[in-house]
Amino acid sequence: MLLYPYNPKRELWDFIVLIFTIYVAIEIPYRIALGYSFDSWLYIVEIIITLLFTFDIFLNFNTAVKKGIKYITDKKDIAKIYQGRRLILDILATAPFFLAYSFVSTVATQTIPALRLLELNRLLKLHRLNHLLDIWRKKFQINPGTLRLINFVLLLALVSHWIACVWIMIGGVKTESKEFSEIYSLAIYWTVTTVATVGYGDITPQNFTQRYFTIMVMIVGAGSYGFVIGNISSLLASVDVVKAGYRKKLEEVSAFLNYRSIPPEMQRRVQEYYDHIWESRLGNDESTMLNEIPEPLKSDLALYMRQDLIKKVPFFVNAQENLLKDLVMLLQPMVYLPNSYVIKKGEAGSCMYIISSGQVDVVSEDEVTVYATLREGSFVGEMALVLDMPRTATVKTREYCDVYILEKNEFDKILIKYPDFAKHIQRITKERLEAMHPVLTIKQDDPISPES
Repeated sequence: MLLYPYNPKRELWDFIVLIFTIYVAIEIPYRIALGYSFDSWLYIVEIIITLLFTFDIFLNFNTAVKKGIKYITDKKDIAKIYQGRRLILDILATAPFFLAYSFVSTVATQTIPALRLLELNRLLKLHRLNHLLDIWRKKFQINPGTLRLINFVLLLALVSHWIACVWIMIGGVKTESKEFSEIYSLAIYWTVTTVATVGYGDITPQNFTQRYFTIMVMIVGAGSYGFVIGNISSLLASVDVVKAGYRKKLEEVSAFLNYRSIPPEMQRRVQEYYDHIWESRLGNDESTMLNEIPEPLKSDLALYMRQDLIKKVPFFVNAQENLLKDLVMLLQPMVYLPNSYVIKKGEAGSCMYIISSGQVDVVSEDEVTVYATLREGSFVGEMALVLDMPRTATVKTREYCDVYILEKNEFDKILIKYPDFAKHIQRITKERLEAMHPVLTIKQDDPISPES
C-alpha cells in the first residue's frame, strides 16, 4: 500500500491527526495544571490517541514524498527520508507515558510532580503542523502571508493557553473558588493582558518565581506584537500588489498625456480604457502572462481558458484535442472600444472574431438596421478563414468588447498540419455555401489550403 500526500484519504487522515494533536495540546497542560483525576474516559481517549499516533507512523513509512515536481515512491528511500528527527519526535509523541500516572498513586505524583510532566510528550506531534498547513496551502492556493498569519494565531492561542496553565501551577491565581472554569478564566485573563502588554495590574506576581515568569511572558508578548503587526502589513501589501501596479501604470499614463497636452476628452477615453482593462483582467495582459509559462503547460492553460469559446464555432466542433491546443495558441486577444467597427461591409476578410465579453451589433451598411446583437461566446467572420470573399455585413460594438482574433494565414497552417480537418472544413463550407446560394457548389475534392 502506497499513499500520496494529496490523496483524499491521506488528507482526511492528516486532518484527524491534527484535531487530536490540538486536543492533547490543550487538554494535557490543562489537566496537569488543575490536577484533576485521571478518569476512565481519559484513559480510553489516551489509548485511542496512542493507537492513532502509532498507525500514523506506519502511514508515514508508506506515503510518497514529494521532492520538487517528482514523487519518491521507493519505500526504502521513503524510510531514509522519514528516519531522523521526524521519526524520533513521532515515536516520543506516541509513547504512552500517561501510564506512569495511572499506575502510580496520587500521593506519589503529588510528591514527584515531574511524573505528570511526562504526559506532555504528546505535544511533540505539533511538529507536523507546519507540514500539514503547507500541503493545504498548495492544495487550496492559500496566500503564503495568510497562511503564516493563521499559523501564528493558532500557535499564539496555544502558547497563551500553556502560559495560563503554568501560571496556575506556580500559584499565580488567588481565588476562593474551587471551580476549574473560574481558576482558568483568571489565569487566561492575566495571560492575555500580559502578552498584549496591557497589564491592568489587578493580578500581580507575588514571589520570585512568578516575577521572573512574568518577565519572560512580557518578552514573548512584545515579540508577538511586533510579529503580528509585521505579518499583517506584509499580508495587506501582497493582497494589494496588483492594484498598486495598476495605480503606478495610471500615473505614468497620466503624466505622459499631460506632457503631450492631450485634450481632456481624449484623456478621459484613455482612462476609461485602462479602467476596463483593470476590471476585466486585473490589469494583466493575457498574452504576456502566457508567454512566461513553458510551452506544454502554456497550451494546456490556454485550452482550459478558451475551449468553451472556440468549441462554439461550427468549424471546430468535435475537433481533436491536439488540434484545439494548436488553435487556441493562435488566438490573439484584442479590446475594442464602444461604438467602434470590428468589421465593415465590403472590406476584405482576413480573420474571424470570437467575442469573449461585451456586445456587438450586426448592422446594415448605413447602420440603420440592426440584424442581430451578438454577445459573449458568439463569433463573426468565420467564412473569411476558408474563402477569399468580402465582408457581407458591418459589425459594430455597443460597449467595451474583449475578443479573440484568429488570422487566416495562421489558420492555413492548421489545415496543412491536419489534412483530415481540412477535409472537414471543406465539407462544412460546401454545405453552408449551398444553403446560402444553391447555385454555387464546391467539388468535394477541391482543396481548401493556403493556395486556394
